[in-house]
Amino acid sequence: RVLKEVVDEFAYDVIARKRRLSSHGSPLGPDLLSRFVEHGRQTNEEISDSELRDVVMNVILAGRDTTACALSWLFFELTRKKDVVEKIIEEVELVCGVGENADYSYDTMGKLKYCHCVALETLRLHPPVTNDPRYAVNRDTLPDGSKVPAGAGIDLCFYSILRKEDVW
Repeated sequence: RVLKEVVDEFAYDVIARKRRLSSHGSPLGPDLLSRFVEHGRQTNEEISDSELRDVVMNVILAGRDTTACALSWLFFELTRKKDVVEKIIEEVELVCGVGENADYSYDTMGKLKYCHCVALETLRLHPPVTNDPRYAVNRDTLPDGSKVPAGAGIDLCFYSILRKEDVW
């Protein structure tokens, strides 16, 4: 019960801030919640705070699982590649500094190019969402010219796609 209250307070605070920005005509940004708020404002079909709270919770919960999966694979790969760990440590010390004067701010962390590449490579090798089945509402044509009839299912297998040498 206490956790629900804390989570609800957080979600409703985020929603209230988005609504305030929207009411002042400020740009909201590309995030999913902003898109819902903006769509409601533009169409005069306001979405309730309760519905927006559900959107926030879905994003938080989905993000938790995929982030945990990605971090598990990252640490697994790092246990197998000591040279990569050494390069990460070297970059962090060089960019952020060491000791009490180290700067681990958001802006400084954004300068860690090698660390960023390691994270992306981990996601390429071990995507948290390995496949994503989709169904065609209408008939369609894929980029390679393949015809897809309405109602047909297609499974986007990221695990396989991300290992294709002609793609990477």
